[in-house]
Amino acid sequence: MDEQRIREYLNLIEQLLSCPDGEELAILQRNPLLFDEELVAVMLRLAEQMAEAGDNNAQWLHSFANQIAEAMNGWNQLNQQVIQLYHQGKFDEAVNFAEQALTLAVEILGEEHPNVATSLNNLAGLYESQGRFAQAEPLYLEALAMTRKLLGEEHPDVATSLNNLAGLYRQQGRFAQAEPLYLEALAMRKKLLDAEHPDVATSLNNLAGLYKSQGRFSKAEPLYLEALAMMKKLLGTEHP
Repeated sequence: MDEQRIREYLNLIEQLLSCPDGEELAILQRNPLLFDEELVAVMLRLAEQMAEAGDNNAQWLHSFANQIAEAMNGWNQLNQQVIQLYHQGKFDEAVNFAEQALTLAVEILGEEHPNVATSLNNLAGLYESQGRFAQAEPLYLEALAMTRKLLGEEHPDVATSLNNLAGLYRQQGRFAQAEPLYLEALAMRKKLLDAEHPDVATSLNNLAGLYKSQGRFSKAEPLYLEALAMMKKLLGTEHP
């Protein structure tokens, strides 16, 4: 954690310590990019230092940090359940946990937060797996818009959201809408990540799959070959 980040956390904690009672959560929700597990860790360390110095606010800060940590752990546990059930093919059960995770994320973190975008993407992906495309699309769109607003126009998470939405359109046969999203995700990943990176290979593979679905085989083949060569180089010649 760099010094600038620590200063930002400490400034936020100072706001929490000086604000009127009951406004703490609202202050955190207005700072979504600082409202994370690292903030909790800084709060706990600072509470220990304050206790050693005899500061009366130490106990409150320690208790509040633990409350936040407990809520975040609850969200993480729900997400783990979603992933396990998804891999087991238990989509109905997974949807139930994903909906709970989204509700919890919004309650704790506010309407706009990277973890809320993650929950939206997860739930959309499950709806897509069930063929509930009309329900999946607005969630993917909301997640994409939120990620762009919070993290900027160019960020690996934005590329992932673009890729997810493109995949939905491809499944629906909406190829003309899927292609520019796949292309944008690929260009962004090449720019932000190394030119040779597993996510770049995934984007190449996805775009190739789209062209294959359209019967544009001459465009698909070089992308498949490039993705294959990249995966062999990055992961070895024997890897799933």
